[in-house]
Amino acid sequence: VETAVTRPASILSRMFSRQAWELLTVGLARVLEEPSDLDARERLLVGAHLAGMAIECSMLGAAHALANPLTAHFGVVHGQAVSVMLPHVVRWNGEEVDYGVLGAAAPEIAARVGDLVRASGLHTALRPLGVEPERLSLLAGEATEQWTGTFNPRPLSMDDARRLYAEALDD
Repeated sequence: VETAVTRPASILSRMFSRQAWELLTVGLARVLEEPSDLDARERLLVGAHLAGMAIECSMLGAAHALANPLTAHFGVVHGQAVSVMLPHVVRWNGEEVDYGVLGAAAPEIAARVGDLVRASGLHTALRPLGVEPERLSLLAGEATEQWTGTFNPRPLSMDDARRLYAEALDD
């Protein structure tokens, strides 16, 4: 999702991003319903591979920049941290960026990511992960220093980062 809209995105990275999105969203939903579905598992494997290719072509963005301090300070597993922050970043980026390359508008993509996170049994908010509201400024400061954030289509200021963390505190 991030690679589809980064500043260095290209026709190639957008192609990988779109195909990965389609394979992963369908595959994950099916695997969660029927873990023995080998076709769905194949979709996940190929989708993950294509997502990695997209990352190599166009890097990551603000969701990863916001996730790293969560891991450093609260021990939140990386995938969990990204999955909490990604819907908020998509909606925020969507105020200025077109996610049409993924076949839907930002609010729909954010909702779909949130649905998949919930279906996976992961937390969808920061507070249940032990994130303390009084530490949001510290996290925001560190998020703006993350190299991944420099590829985000919108510049990530400390105020933006703090707002995104605040929005993610509760589901």
